[in-house]
Amino acid sequence: MNDPSADPSLADWLHLHEDLAQLVAHDLRNPLQAIIANASFLDDPFHPSEQEMRETVADIRSSADVLLRLIENTVAIARLEAPSGAATPRSAVSLLAAAESAVARCAPSAAGADVVLALEAGDSARVMADPQLLELMIQNMVTNALHHSRRRNSVTVRVDREAGRSAVAVIDQGPAFGAYAQHFTREAQVAIKFQPEGRYSRGLGLYLIGLVSRAFDGTIETSRDGTRTVLRVWFPASA
Repeated sequence: MNDPSADPSLADWLHLHEDLAQLVAHDLRNPLQAIIANASFLDDPFHPSEQEMRETVADIRSSADVLLRLIENTVAIARLEAPSGAATPRSAVSLLAAAESAVARCAPSAAGADVVLALEAGDSARVMADPQLLELMIQNMVTNALHHSRRRNSVTVRVDREAGRSAVAVIDQGPAFGAYAQHFTREAQVAIKFQPEGRYSRGLGLYLIGLVSRAFDGTIETSRDGTRTVLRVWFPASA
């Protein structure tokens, strides 16, 4: 058996998988517990009302969607963290089209949370990226915003460009990104996962955002605009 201490690359690989296992186990627990609790409620001998049944089924679907996104993120992270991850195929992708698809995917979750989700389309350029990874990144940006929003808040996705680069931004009324969260790394996600307050990630979301950004030469910016938090990712525009 190989000795991890004698092989730095093997030690790094083991450390990565230990961190991912810790994060995945934490993020699996809540939606699974919610599904079990809601299924038990539906089996209640006192027979829930029709309205209660609809709400319970909606909760089960929401929890299942969290699990599905966690699986998608885990697969994408394994792909990007692999030794060949730096060679991820690229093509000219419309940032606006990716944002439209991501907003459509997140619309049911926004409606269930009673949050207004809107897309503002500015002057969007094409960027060199993998279309599926780019859309998944934006989905995670929106999902994080929804998770930190209160009922009747709003979340806005904005696509725009300036000389030589194009950006997608998600703007919400949630808390600011803390010092750890701003790094969007695996180590930062482990550090903030069990903090009781502040901005954190579900389903490896912020970590995935950081990986996709770095894979396609992007730059992440976080800021506050009055009472609103802005998460923006810039990419070089395609020639």
